[in-house]
Amino acid sequence: MSLTPAIAAPPRIAGYVKATPFPPRFAQLGVATLFPVTPAETLSISDVRSLTDLLYHYVAGTSAAGGSGGAHSWGCSDCGPSLLGILVETYGASGHEEPVRKKVAELLPEWARNKTETDAAGNLILHLGDAKPGVKTPKIVFVAHMDEIGYQVRSIEPDGRLAVDVLGGGYTEFFLGHTVLLHKPEGPPIAGVLELPSGWDQPAFEWTHSPRGIDEPGHVYVGTRSAEETQKLGIKIGDWLTIPKEYRPLVGSRANGRSFDDRVGDAALLEAVKAIGPNLPGRDVTFVWSTEEEVGLKGAAAYAERAAKDGNTPDFVFAIDTFVSSDSPLESKRFADAEIGKGFVIRAVDNSNIAPREFVDRVSKLARENKIPVQYGVTGGGNDGAVFTRYGSVDIPLGWPLRYSHSPGEVIDTRDLDALARIVAVLAKNW
Repeated sequence: MSLTPAIAAPPRIAGYVKATPFPPRFAQLGVATLFPVTPAETLSISDVRSLTDLLYHYVAGTSAAGGSGGAHSWGCSDCGPSLLGILVETYGASGHEEPVRKKVAELLPEWARNKTETDAAGNLILHLGDAKPGVKTPKIVFVAHMDEIGYQVRSIEPDGRLAVDVLGGGYTEFFLGHTVLLHKPEGPPIAGVLELPSGWDQPAFEWTHSPRGIDEPGHVYVGTRSAEETQKLGIKIGDWLTIPKEYRPLVGSRANGRSFDDRVGDAALLEAVKAIGPNLPGRDVTFVWSTEEEVGLKGAAAYAERAAKDGNTPDFVFAIDTFVSSDSPLESKRFADAEIGKGFVIRAVDNSNIAPREFVDRVSKLARENKIPVQYGVTGGGNDGAVFTRYGSVDIPLGWPLRYSHSPGEVIDTRDLDALARIVAVLAKNW
């Protein structure tokens, strides 16, 4: 076993009463830690093993036998995961949606799965209805995006670290200092640490809150000390990274996780397709699970352009995406005020689109007639439907209220997902 002496201040025992004094002779032992006091504290298992062996040998006079550490899996072993939970725990950053696309197709009923196609942009497309040409029925598209925010390897530094670029937007302090998963074309993901910026532990340090700070590149540590060691792990430029995530049911109908944007939208379309069934007589309805929304609505734009060239521009587009809500204890209710648990939300106004008032009222009326809880409001961000308006489509974005958007701790109420899926089915049949 190896032991490295180091100079350290004596341990302090804080309390409300006088501390018991240390014995005249004592030893303070520990293991070296990278990124201390962060969610991504990193150490060497061999250091832990050496410390364990030392203590065992000191007490028993022999070396410890067996055991190299392990992990505990939390959750209900008898409970099957929900459809939303399955989608949330599937990874797919912008431009790397294949795992999500496969999972969405797998979760579709077999009759629907056999009707899907994947276009050149990676969008998964399902058309329902048998409307004949010339018949007066609106062409309708429902679109929800499959990608999530993440990172992509730009280069490998000489010291083995990865220089990474941001895929999508989000405040960096939500993720720096966290563990990441690096996804390769083959094999299991590799764990790493998204490093904190220089000077983060200094008293005068301040996070950058400008729009530029959202897209700042970063560095990822994967435990190597040279570019050669990193390359031996099979890591290449273009590989993508995500923050680990898990779907966690909370009290009642609340749930916590990451990438609810837009896995809730994906799930709502899946549930609506199941509710509609294979027969939609006299209608012309298309469901699109799109790619690269977080980096500029790219998948939806490609589909919209192709539809226009083919003479199939939709009359109405319902973009199914997050309503970034101010429903949290410390936010102002003057903007984006939609409470979680109070129903789906019509995004009447956002940064990319203004939905015509008559259609906002029409959706609200259909929801009330079908006893579906509904809200409407103004929020930030854009939506996939905005890229259809240049071809003459009307964009009526729908969503659900999301608390703590684009963070590791997003919170939803699953009743809003139910309401969203129900209104999509109603609109497909009756709009």
